[in-house]
Amino acid sequence: MQGRRETLTAELEEITRPQAVPIKATMKTIGPGLAYLGKMTHHWNYIDIHIDLLRRFTDMGLGITPQALYSQLLIGLINGSFYAVLSLGLAIIFGLLNIINFSHGAQYMMGAFVAWIGLTQVPQWLGNPDFAVNYWAALVLVPLIVGAFGVVIERTMLRRLYKLDHLYGLLLTFGIALIIEGLFRDWYGVSGQQYEIPEVFQGTINLGFMFLP
Repeated sequence: MQGRRETLTAELEEITRPQAVPIKATMKTIGPGLAYLGKMTHHWNYIDIHIDLLRRFTDMGLGITPQALYSQLLIGLINGSFYAVLSLGLAIIFGLLNIINFSHGAQYMMGAFVAWIGLTQVPQWLGNPDFAVNYWAALVLVPLIVGAFGVVIERTMLRRLYKLDHLYGLLLTFGIALIIEGLFRDWYGVSGQQYEIPEVFQGTINLGFMFLP
């Protein structure tokens, strides 16, 4: 096993060593496009070999199949994108308003509960199931509702702190986040609530190396 690992490592070093791509002088008369195509073909051959070596390394040394590795990478990208969206809210608000907004995560949670309330609670309050707000309608209405709530907070509280130290805005928004989380935790508990999945999102998608829900 150790010898095989050393052999694969030597192959990888040999492949990744910079090499000159020979281009004949006649290519100058054909044009730079053909030369560029030759370089790209050369690099794509490298990529194919790297992928093959990656599969062999994963089968041998990591104790995980390529399918499982690709699945974990894809799930990591999906979860990372989710956290990136949340962090962008903090960065953009700080850049535009000069306020460290620690309540945007709580507002994101509030939007999810508003969508759930529109689907499950509003029909019960009105006594008519036809007034249920489905997923696609909530996708339009919920950002407007949460955005209006954010405008109220900005107009009544945050705008008074623009010329003060950043710590005041941090403390204020952190307190708002605690209030929002406490209210919803008191009303609906700490367990997740069921939300009907739209038919278009039900089932799985076959990506070849995994089934993505």
